[in-house]
Amino acid sequence: MDICNSYFWKLKSRKLNHIKSVESLQLHLAKFFLLHLVSYPYRYDQSLVVLKHAEISKAGMVTKSSIMLGLGETDEEVKQAMADLRAVDVDILTLGQYLQPTERHLTVRGYVTPEKFDFWKEYGESLGFLYVASGHLVRSSYRAGELFLCLALAFTRT
Repeated sequence: MDICNSYFWKLKSRKLNHIKSVESLQLHLAKFFLLHLVSYPYRYDQSLVVLKHAEISKAGMVTKSSIMLGLGETDEEVKQAMADLRAVDVDILTLGQYLQPTERHLTVRGYVTPEKFDFWKEYGESLGFLYVASGHLVRSSYRAGELFLCLALAFTRT
């Protein structure tokens, strides 16, 4: 946990870590990034440890993670990833469609329907996330300012 502490206290922002995708696709993502000589800083298990440590170490800190959809994940894998995030008390979840920016990037394996994004939002809320943003163009910073104000108001009222 010392590494988490040093990482944590040096943070200037409140963005900690994202799992980015379901656990089964993490190795595939890491290999892609290595192939293009880019560091892939996300490891599923490490991300969960950092997020859990954030919840324990800093009272009042709101934790957030995101999942890209459309890389070949199954519904059961998405449900498991969401359950894993709630198990470490992540507060906010964003789910968005992976879009291939260039031919050199990972290929889209499937497009999520608007109805399915609605399902994921409702499912996430049923798990207890404080806020779930789910849609084609949702990214990890989706409506960050609006969300910050809503959460600030909610915390001052409690």
